[in-house]
Amino acid sequence: MSHIQVQDLSEAEQELLVQYYSASKQGSKYIRTNPSNCTLPIAYSHLKERVYSLEVNSGDVFVFGWIKTGTTWMRELVWCIMNECDIDKAKKIKLNERIPFIDMAILADFGGNIEKELGMSAEQWLDKIESLPSPKILKSHLPFDLLPPNLLDKGKVIMCLRNPKDTAVSAFHHEKLLTMYGFNGDFQTYLDLFLKDLPCYSSYFEYTAEAWKRKDHPNMCVVFYEDMKEDLPAVIREVAKFLDKDLTAEQVKMLSEHLSFKQMKNNNSVNNEAIRDAAFVPGSKGSFIRKGEVGDWKNYFTEDMNQKMDPVINSHFEKIGLEFKYELS
Repeated sequence: MSHIQVQDLSEAEQELLVQYYSASKQGSKYIRTNPSNCTLPIAYSHLKERVYSLEVNSGDVFVFGWIKTGTTWMRELVWCIMNECDIDKAKKIKLNERIPFIDMAILADFGGNIEKELGMSAEQWLDKIESLPSPKILKSHLPFDLLPPNLLDKGKVIMCLRNPKDTAVSAFHHEKLLTMYGFNGDFQTYLDLFLKDLPCYSSYFEYTAEAWKRKDHPNMCVVFYEDMKEDLPAVIREVAKFLDKDLTAEQVKMLSEHLSFKQMKNNNSVNNEAIRDAAFVPGSKGSFIRKGEVGDWKNYFTEDMNQKMDPVINSHFEKIGLEFKYELS
């Protein structure tokens, strides 16, 4: 679509990515979008119109959020609510099969062979997603302005938000863990790149502000990661109401137990351990579902880092009335 423009990163930006990301060393390149200032693999250049024109049917449900803001957790919650709380079935079928990830058509480019990663072409992946029976449930990390314009009018969106400091820490570990990124720097380096809007899907700040501006749309449900940690049963009830589903007290209790961090980490249908050899950096001791804590940023941020990040947070979010919890009482 003509309103979505892409441009190459600057030579200096590309050099930084080649220095710190193994995927970039292997030849994968990034571009940046306008609107949304979103950094994506170059494959997006060829798929932007196809993604923008994806068919949305009435009743379709979308789980959105920047990386590591709780989308895996929310997908499992949404699927269970939409499927009569059938936890036994949920454990038997991988989450990525139950709720496909739209962006895989773009991210597979990191490996340099989309067909090998998906077992099909990027176009076929998007065709497969469109052909799923409605109401379908889909996931994406792409910002709103790059997605179908009728999405909120026809579908329902659950938007996951998480405070930027914990998000940065979790994204740092995520990008060190996955081969498609292969980040090899320390946290200080990652945070510098994060503040320069260079990691994949950046800008976190523009993504989050763009989502927040749609918070009052009747087909939008904003859920904070910190609220899920603080009172998961309340969030389960909120999301169920948004999806027009009635849950009994027993079902809420059952889902709260199923969705606990310990259960999620040990659930092979969601924790991606089955693809460790194929997708994780060789020798990595990390896990896709890591800590799930609120306030872990305090173990990483120095005073200098806070002084760099706090003004950026304020400049983007103070004027739109978006506030985050950075620790739980």
